[in-house]
Amino acid sequence: MEEQMRNSADSSQQEQYDSRGYEGNLYEQMERELCRRCHQRKIDRSENPESVLCRECREELIKLKVPPVMIGLGIGVGVLVILCIAVFAVDIFRFKLGIGNDYGLSSYLEEEAAEDTVKSNISDEGTGADAGEEGKKTGRLTRQETEKEDPRCEEYIDLADAGLVVTSLNGMLDELEEDSENLSMAITLADVAMKYSYFDYAAYAIETYLVGKTVSDEAYDRITGYMDRLEIHYNTADKIEEILNTMDEALTDYGDETEEDAYMQLLQQCHDETAEYLGNEGYDQALLYYYLAYLCQDEEERIQHLKDCIAIDKNCFDANAQLAVHYRSQGKLEDARAILEEIYPVNLEDYSVQRALATLELTEGNLEAGLDYAQMAYEAYPEGGYVVDTYLVALKANGLSEEAESLIKEWEDKGYVFDDDFYSFQEGNMTLEEYYIED
Repeated sequence: MEEQMRNSADSSQQEQYDSRGYEGNLYEQMERELCRRCHQRKIDRSENPESVLCRECREELIKLKVPPVMIGLGIGVGVLVILCIAVFAVDIFRFKLGIGNDYGLSSYLEEEAAEDTVKSNISDEGTGADAGEEGKKTGRLTRQETEKEDPRCEEYIDLADAGLVVTSLNGMLDELEEDSENLSMAITLADVAMKYSYFDYAAYAIETYLVGKTVSDEAYDRITGYMDRLEIHYNTADKIEEILNTMDEALTDYGDETEEDAYMQLLQQCHDETAEYLGNEGYDQALLYYYLAYLCQDEEERIQHLKDCIAIDKNCFDANAQLAVHYRSQGKLEDARAILEEIYPVNLEDYSVQRALATLELTEGNLEAGLDYAQMAYEAYPEGGYVVDTYLVALKANGLSEEAESLIKEWEDKGYVFDDDFYSFQEGNMTLEEYYIED
C-alpha cells in the first residue's frame, strides 16, 4: 500500500510517477479509489466529486515540480557550488583552458584552426632546458612541468573508490579553499567528479581553479574533453527546462480550472518533445532518458527509460534507486537487492540509494538495518523525496514511536504533507509488507 504505484509514503519526488500506466484499467480494478496520475494516494473529491486526482497531484497542475537532476551535492558547499555553476553554465560557451604561459582564457567559440595555433605556440614554449626528455623531443608540456605533485590527490582518489565519493569531493574542495593554486588537486577534483557523474562539482572545479591556468597537454586534453561533455549536459538541461516551461505557461493559461485530461495531455506532449532529441549526439542521452522516465505515463515504458539511462550512465544513482524501488514494490525483492548491492558500494553516500535500501530492509523484516539506512538518508538530505517518511516509518517499525510522533509534528508544522497510508501505518493499521508492496 505504501506503493500502489510506488506505494504512498515511499514514492519519492523522483518516484511519484512510478506506476503511471499500468496495463489494463487500473482505476476500475481498484474501484477508482486511486489517483489517476500517481496511483499512490486516494482520490480527493472534497472539492470536486468528479475529481480523479489526489490533493497533491491537483496542486501540481498549477506548477509542475521537476525533480532535481543533480542530487547529492556535498553538505556544506551546496550553495557555493550552485552559485558557481550558474556562472559556469554561461562561461562554458565562451572559454577554454589556456595552457601556455602567455595565454589566459581563449575563446570557446574560436575556429579550430585558431585553437591549433595556440597549441602550437604552447608546444614551442614547452621545450627548453627544464623540459623532460619527452618534452624536448615532442615539444609538449609534461605534468612535471606544470602541476606540482600532491600525494593527497591519490588519497582522495582512493577515498572515492572506496565509496566515500562526496567525502572525497568535499575534502578536495576544502583543500582548494586553502590553496587555490594547487592544480593537481583541482584536476583530481574534476576527474573524480566526472567519473561519478557529479557534474556540478566538475564544473565548479574547472571554472574556479583551472580556467586560464597552465596545465600539461595531457591534463588539457582531458579537461577540455570534460568541458565538451559538460556543455552537452547543460545544453540538455536547458532544453528540458525550456520544454517544461512551455508546459508551465500552458498550465498558467488554463488557470485554476485546468482540466485534468488537458494536464495529462500536456505531460505527454513534454514527453514526446523530449524524446525527439534521442539519438542526437548533441544532447546528453542519459539525462534525456532520466527525464523521460519522469514524464512517462506508461509504467513499462518508464522502467525501460530508467534502464536506458543506467545503460549510458551507470552512475546515475537515483535512476538505480528508482528501478530498485519499482522491483521492491512489485514484490521482486531479489531483483531490487541485486541492483542496490551493485550500486551502493560505488557510492555509500547517495541518499536515494540509502533510502531505497532502507525500504527494502524494512520490507524483508530487517528492522535495525532499515533504520540505519533510513537515518543515513535523513542525515544526508532530509528534504529528499520521501526521505522523511521512510525515516519515520523505520522509527515506528523499531518501536521508537515517541521519537517518530515528535518528528511527525515537527514536519507537519513545517507544512510537510504525509499521505493516508503513512498515517495508517503509524496508527498500526498497516503492516510493512502492505505498506511497501503492491496488492
